Amino acid sequence: MKSLILLLGIVSVIFISGCTQTGQVTGNCRDVTEAYQDCSDVQVPYQDCETVSYTDQECTYEHLAYTSSDNDMTRRVICIAQHQECIKYFYAGICEEYEKVCDTYKETASFDLKNLDTVQGTWFFNWMRECKSGEPSCDTYEPVIYSKETVTLNPKVTRTMRAEIEYDADAEENLYVEFIYIPEKEICSDVVKYREVCDPEIKYRTEEKCETKYRTVQKCD
Repeated sequence: MKSLILLLGIVSVIFISGCTQTGQVTGNCRDVTEAYQDCSDVQVPYQDCETVSYTDQECTYEHLAYTSSDNDMTRRVICIAQHQECIKYFYAGICEEYEKVCDTYKETASFDLKNLDTVQGTWFFNWMRECKSGEPSCDTYEPVIYSKETVTLNPKVTRTMRAEIEYDADAEENLYVEFIYIPEKEICSDVVKYREVCDPEIKYRTEEKCETKYRTVQKCD
C-alpha cells in the first residue's frame, strides 16, 4: 500500500513539472498570447459649444434682359455708280435705246437694341461683312470684321444701330451682327447659414482611456 502511494506521488510531481516549463509544450500545457485592456482615468479638455444661425449674402451673375432685331434688320440698297448700256440698236451700230446698269451699290443696314432691364449696361458687337456665294469678283468668301461697336444703354432705352457698306455689282455682300459681350448684373439674396460657437474657457472632464496590450499566458488542458 505504501508503495502504491509513493508511485502516485512521483507521477504527480513529474506531471506538474512538465506543465510549468516556460516556452515548451510538455504534457497538455502551452504558451499563448492574449489581448487585454489596460484602462485608466485621464483628464480631457473640452469647450462648451452650440450651433447658431446667421444671415449671409450669396451673389450670382446673370445677363441683362434685352431685345435685338439684328436677325430681322432693315436694309436699304441704292446704286451710287452706274453706266449706260445699249439694249436696242437702230442700224449701223446706232443705239436706239439705253438701259442704266449699276456698277456699285451702297447698302445701309439697321437694327434696334433695347435694354429691358432695370440697370445700365454696355453691349459689345461687331458688324460683319461676307461675300455672297457665287459672286464672281469676291476676293474671299470668309466673313471679316467691318467695324467694332460699343453701346451703353440706360434702363428701358432703345437705340437704333446702323452700318453702311459699298460693294460692286458682281461682288455683293451680306452685312450682319455678331455680339461679343452681353452685360451682366449681380443678383444677391440673403441666406440662412449655421456655424458652431464655442465658449473660450477650457474645461476638463474625466474619461476612461483604454489601451490594448498583449501578454503571454500558459494554458493547460
